[in-house]
Amino acid sequence: MTKKHTKSSGTAALVIGLILILGGTGTAEAERVGLDVGPSDLIKDQWVWAPEESPSGPIVVVVSLNEQLAYVYRNGIRIGYSNVSTGKKGYETPTGVFTVLEKSVHHVSSIYHAKMPYTERLTWGGISLHSGGLPGYPSSHGCVHLPLNFSHLLFEADSMGTTVVIANDHEGPSEASHPGFVLSPLPLEDDDRTRPVLGTDAYSWQPDRAPDGPLSLLVSAADEKIYVYRAGIEIGVAHIRIADPEIPIDEGVFSVLVGQGDLDDPWLPGKPAHRWLNVHGGDTPDAETEEQAANRIQIPLYFAAVIYEMIEPGTTLVITNLAAAPHTKSESGFVVIAAQEG
Repeated sequence: MTKKHTKSSGTAALVIGLILILGGTGTAEAERVGLDVGPSDLIKDQWVWAPEESPSGPIVVVVSLNEQLAYVYRNGIRIGYSNVSTGKKGYETPTGVFTVLEKSVHHVSSIYHAKMPYTERLTWGGISLHSGGLPGYPSSHGCVHLPLNFSHLLFEADSMGTTVVIANDHEGPSEASHPGFVLSPLPLEDDDRTRPVLGTDAYSWQPDRAPDGPLSLLVSAADEKIYVYRAGIEIGVAHIRIADPEIPIDEGVFSVLVGQGDLDDPWLPGKPAHRWLNVHGGDTPDAETEEQAANRIQIPLYFAAVIYEMIEPGTTLVITNLAAAPHTKSESGFVVIAAQEG
C-alpha cells in the first residue's frame, strides 16, 4: 500500500506520490507490451493484456511471490501478466486461495489513509489487489500492487468471486478431467434422505444465509467434511467418508470452466461432468492412478445433487489435507480459504 502524504510534504511529495501510483513513470500506457515479451522478460512495471486470446469465461488470477508476477487466465487461457509488488519484510503477503469479496474504484485505506485505485478486496483484514508503486521488489504493507492501467483492465474484466491464488511458486494451469476423480457419492444404500448419513451432525444446509453470490467448495481430509460457501459465507457442510484415511489425498485448487465434459459427473452419475481448470497443485492422474484413487472420498448423494445444480463457471474447489475452518492456516502460512466467519 502507498504511504500517507502529510500536509508538510509539499508539492514535491505530491509529485512523487503520483509517480508511485502510476507505477514509476509518467506514461502508464507506454508500459504495455505485446505477447512477444514473455513473463520472465518483463522489466520494471511492464505488463501484457491480450483479452482477445479468450474473449469470455471465468477469470482466475495467480500471483507468484517468488517471481513478483501476476498471471491472469480467462476460461483457462492466459490473457495477461504483469510485474507486481507484494508485502515487504514484516508485512508479508499471505499465500492461499482467495476470492474477490469487494470491489471499489476509489478506495482509500482506513489504516494508512492512502489512495488505492481499483481495489479488489481478498480478505476482510485488509489484503487486496490494487494499483500501487512498483519499485521492482516487495514494498507493500501486504497488498498486491499492480500497474495503474493493468489494475483498471483487470478490475473491469473480472467479477465478484473471482478466484485469486497467491503462492510462492507458479504452476501454469491445465484442464483436469475432473478434480473429483477421488470424489464420488456415497453408495445409495447409505443415502437415506430422511436422516444424516454419518451421525446426528452429518450435514447442515442453510442457503438463505447467502441467497446470491459466487460459490466456493472446500474439501478437508483433516475435518472429514465438505464446506460450501456462497459470497464468502458458509451455507452448507457435510461429513465425508475417506478410504485409507492414513494416506494423504491429492490436494489442489480448481475452477469451473465454460462448457461440459464428455464423461458423466463422478459426483452425480447420469449428469454430464463440468469442465475444471487445475489452478494450483493436484496433478491430473493417469488411468491407473485414477482407478486406484476412485471412491477414496465419498460425499452424500443428496449433497452432491444440490451442489451440482449450483456449480457454474468460476466456482472454486479446494481439496486439502489440512483442517479447513475459515481463516485456518497451514504450518507454512497458506490460507486454506478466505471466507467470512460464520
